[in-house]
Amino acid sequence: LAIPILIEKLGDIKLKKSAGDALTAFTEKISLQFVFSQAYDPLRKAKAPKILADSLTWMHGAIMEFGIAALQVRELIEFLKFALSSSNAAVRTNSVTVLGALRVFVGPDIRTFVQDLNPTQLATIDSEFEKVADKAPPKALKTSVDVISTGGSGKDTLEELFPKVDISAQFTSKMMAECNDDKWKVRKDALDQVLAIVDANKKIKPSLGDFIPILKARLSDSNKNLQMMALDITAKLATAMGKPFDRHVKILVAPVTAVLTDKKATVRGSAIGTLDALANACGLDPLIGSFSTSLATDNPLLRKDLLMDGGQQLSKALNVSMVKVLENSNRNRTYSALISILEKSSSNLREVDAATATTQTKFTELIMKCLWKLAKTVQDNLKAGILSPNQLLRDLNSFFLATPPAEWKRRAAEKVPLGEMPLRTVKTLLLELVTGLGDNVYEHLDLIEDPQRSYVYPYLHHMIEATKKKDKLANNSTIAYNHISSRSSSISSVRSFSSPGSDLTLATTDTARSSPLNEASIKNNSSAKNSSSRSSPPARSSPVPEVPGHINETMSNASEPVSPASPRTPMTPKFPTPTSSARSSGSHEVEMNARLTQIFLKIGTREETKKGIYELYEFQKLHPEMEGKITTQLSRTGPYFQSYIRRGLANIAIEEEEKERANVIAEVKNLFPQNSNNHDKTEDNIIPTEDDQRKIKLLRLQQIFGFQAINEINEENENIS
Repeated sequence: LAIPILIEKLGDIKLKKSAGDALTAFTEKISLQFVFSQAYDPLRKAKAPKILADSLTWMHGAIMEFGIAALQVRELIEFLKFALSSSNAAVRTNSVTVLGALRVFVGPDIRTFVQDLNPTQLATIDSEFEKVADKAPPKALKTSVDVISTGGSGKDTLEELFPKVDISAQFTSKMMAECNDDKWKVRKDALDQVLAIVDANKKIKPSLGDFIPILKARLSDSNKNLQMMALDITAKLATAMGKPFDRHVKILVAPVTAVLTDKKATVRGSAIGTLDALANACGLDPLIGSFSTSLATDNPLLRKDLLMDGGQQLSKALNVSMVKVLENSNRNRTYSALISILEKSSSNLREVDAATATTQTKFTELIMKCLWKLAKTVQDNLKAGILSPNQLLRDLNSFFLATPPAEWKRRAAEKVPLGEMPLRTVKTLLLELVTGLGDNVYEHLDLIEDPQRSYVYPYLHHMIEATKKKDKLANNSTIAYNHISSRSSSISSVRSFSSPGSDLTLATTDTARSSPLNEASIKNNSSAKNSSSRSSPPARSSPVPEVPGHINETMSNASEPVSPASPRTPMTPKFPTPTSSARSSGSHEVEMNARLTQIFLKIGTREETKKGIYELYEFQKLHPEMEGKITTQLSRTGPYFQSYIRRGLANIAIEEEEKERANVIAEVKNLFPQNSNNHDKTEDNIIPTEDDQRKIKLLRLQQIFGFQAINEINEENENIS
C-alpha cells in the first residue's frame, strides 16, 4: 500500500528525498525485486512525466547500491522499454541510464533483449553501453533481508536470465564422423555446423558427449584453416561453458600450445587467443600443469610465444601463484627452504660452465626475489606471532656456516656471478629482525650453539649499535634544528623592543662574525669617549648575538657610510614593513624562491654540498618568513638526506655559538683585567667571581637590548659637563 504512494512522492521536490529513503528502507527489509514489482503498475499509470523520470533515477541508484541479486531482469527490461516509448526526453534518458547500469552487471548479452527497438533508440542505448563497457560490477553496498535468507546472488540472476542449454544432443553421430573424414572439405562442413551450434547458444551445459576427443584431433589438423577453426570452437566453448570447462582443459591445452610451433604468425595468434579464452573461463591453475610439458620442448617458437606474446599473462600468473604460496605457507618452513636453496644454488657458481652458470644465476636471482618479498613482512609477522625469530636466526647462521662471509668478499673481488648478493640478502633479513626486535634479538639465539661465537652475533651487534647511533643523531639533529628555529624567533622578538636611539649593529657576514674587536670595542671605549663624537653614545661593536632573519644594518646603510669621526645621529632600525618593504612584493617572493632553489641544487651537488648547507643557514637567518618554503624543500628529499642537512645546520649553529662565546670571553678579559699577582697565569685560567659573573650576564643583556652600562653613561655625563 505504501510503495505506490511513495513512488508518486518521488516527483515532489520537497518530499523526494524522504520518499526515496523510505523506499530504500523497504528494499533493505524486503527485497529490491518486491519494491520494483510494486512500482511498475503505478508508474505505467502516472500522468506526470516527472514522477516517472525521478522514479527511474531512484531505480538506477538502487541497482548500483543493491546489485541485481534476486532481481527479475527480464521484467525490468520490459518496463524500461515502456519508458523508452515516452514522449518526455528526461524519461527516455533516464531509461537508457538504467539500462547502462544493467549492462554493468549483466554484460554485453543484455543487448539481445532490446534488439526489437527502433534504430534511433538502439543507437542511444549502444552509446550508453559503450560508456560503461569497461566498468566492473560494483560490490553491493546494501543487502536485502530476502537475499540474505535465500542466499541469492547476481550469478543466480544471470543463470536465470540466460539459462544454460544442453547441446550434446545436437552433436549427431553423422556430424562427428564427418569431423574425422579424410576429405578436408567434409571436415570443414562438419566444423561449420559445430560453430553454428555454439554461436546459437551463449550459455551451454558442460555435457559435450564424445566431441572433445574429436576436437582434440582437429586441433592437430594438417589443414591450417581447419586447425584455426578448431581453435575458434575451443575458445567459444570455453567462453559459453565457463568454469565447468576446466574438466576438458587437460585434454585440450597440450594440442593448443603445440600450435605455437607453427611458422605462420596468424596460426600462432589464433592459439594465443584460445589460451586467453581458456584462462578467462577456467583460470590459470588448470593450465599451468600442461604448460610445463609444452615448455620442455626445444622448439624456440613455442617457448617464445608461450612466454612472451601470451606469456605476459602466464609470467604474471606464475608470479601471483608464487606470492600466494609464500603468503599461505608456514613462515619458518618457507624461510628455511628458501635459505637452504639459496645456499646450494649459489655455492658452486664459481665452478660451473658458462651455460650452466647463466641458468643457475637466473634461478638464484628468483630465490633471492622471494626472500626480498618475504623480508618486507618480517616485522608484521613478528608482531602477529606467525614467525619464530629463533628458528630464522638458526637458519641464517647455518647459511654463514656453509659459506663464510669472507668467501663472499672473495667472490665479489673475483667477479663470480652474483658476487656477494646472496650475503646481502641474508643481511637484509638480519636487519629486519633487528629493526623489529631491537636489543631483544639477543634473547632469540638459544637454538645456536655458543651464540657469542656465531657468525650472526657480530652482525647483530653492529646493526643494533648502528641503529642506536642513527636514532641518536636523528634526535640531536631534530633538537638542534628546533633550537635554530626557536632562537631565530626569540631573538627577532627581542629586537622588536629596541629603541630608535639604540645603536644595535647586526653582524651577519663571515667577516663581522669572525673578525677581532674593531675600533669601537669595549677595550678602546676610553679613547672613543674622548673623541669629538659626543652627540650619541659611542658605537658598541662588541659581538652582538646573531639575529637570524633580519637585514644587516650595515648592509642596509651601505649607500650612506658614516665616518667614525663625524657626529652620528640616532639610528632608527630599518625593519621591513608590509607597505614599504620589497620583501612583501610578489617579485621578492619569486626571487627568494629562486634563491632557495639554487641553494638546494647546490646542496645536491657533491662538490658544493657543505657550501650549500652554509648558504641555507645564512638564508634561514636572513629570511625567517621563508621557513615554510625551506621545510617544503626539505620534505622533497629523502629521510637520510634530510637528516644530513639538518645535522649540518645544527653543526653550523654550534660553531656560531662557539665563536660568539669566544668573543664574549674576550670582552670579559678586557672588562676584568688580571691582578698583578696573577701575571704568571695564562689568560685561559681566569676564573671570574660570582660578582663578575653577574656583570657578565648584565653585559649580555645590555648587548641584546642595545643599552650602555650605567657607569659608562655617568662617566660620559661627567666628561660632557
